Amino acid sequence: MAITLKLEERLNDASNKANKLRREGYVPGVIYGKGIGSRSIKVKASDLRTLLSAHGKTSLITATFENGESVPALIKEIQYGILKDEYLSIDLHQVSMNEKVRSEVPIRVIGRESVERAGGVVAQQINSVEIECLPQDTPQYIEADISNLIPGQALTAGDLKLPESVTLLTEPEQIVLSIIVAKSETAESETPEEENTPEE
Repeated sequence: MAITLKLEERLNDASNKANKLRREGYVPGVIYGKGIGSRSIKVKASDLRTLLSAHGKTSLITATFENGESVPALIKEIQYGILKDEYLSIDLHQVSMNEKVRSEVPIRVIGRESVERAGGVVAQQINSVEIECLPQDTPQYIEADISNLIPGQALTAGDLKLPESVTLLTEPEQIVLSIIVAKSETAESETPEEENTPEE
């Protein structure tokens, strides 16, 4: 099923100032692509919030305009305010379905409970990897199963299981996470013995 996001053309006049649009419940932005330049747009913040909650930032979307025009696009960047769901702006990249694109895809770690039962703690170094693939093959996330790792072991980008249609661009040797030994929570604190003062 197509993932759609409704766009509205945004004119560069006083009625479309960024702060005013945000107060009215819109997110200002641009959509751009190879050979088409860029167009100023606005999207409803509620629509964007719903899309991100259901599909994340990396899924291919169908951007639809009020005049009925529809184009395939990827979310390239979202600028956030102080609050995580406060959107300041959005950049969309109009893509060709026949040309590969590069994307940053988040890593979803599973199996933390098994590591913790084995006395380990997950020390994660990166939260996403760069990939290249056709727009329609862009995964929502890359799964990292660490259930079989023990303290002292590490997972690299090259260890991640990617779909056949996806190429890893991040260095394969890049450490994604390592498993370290958990510190004891009941470490006994040593108290120095009191010195006896000799009687005169």
